[in-house]
Amino acid sequence: MTMENQRLPFSIARQVGDLIFFSGAIPINELTNEIINSTLEAEVAQTMKNIKTDLEKYGLNFDDIVDITVFLKDLSDLQEFNKYYLQYFDNKLPTRALVGGVDLVGGVRVELKVIAQCVQ
Repeated sequence: MTMENQRLPFSIARQVGDLIFFSGAIPINELTNEIINSTLEAEVAQTMKNIKTDLEKYGLNFDDIVDITVFLKDLSDLQEFNKYYLQYFDNKLPTRALVGGVDLVGGVRVELKVIAQCVQ
């Protein structure tokens, strides 16, 4: 499945003071607009790749993330999700909220919404 190349009714990111609020990231190949919905591992990897790209636009990395909201289609995926998610963080884990049992765009199983701190 691909997402249509259209103007979306939201901003990808907004900076307020030293915080940057990012819109939810899903496992979409940003070059082809193809949604990756094969395995949970592939979905998490693509979503984190997209987040990394967005962070780098502001000179940031995963250590700068202060809060994440995790949306999982199926809460029974939580243990497997955590295994992949933890690969992206050292000991500096952001705070986190979890929302489960939700229908997500394109039938994906994971969406992540990130808030990062930008300290000059």
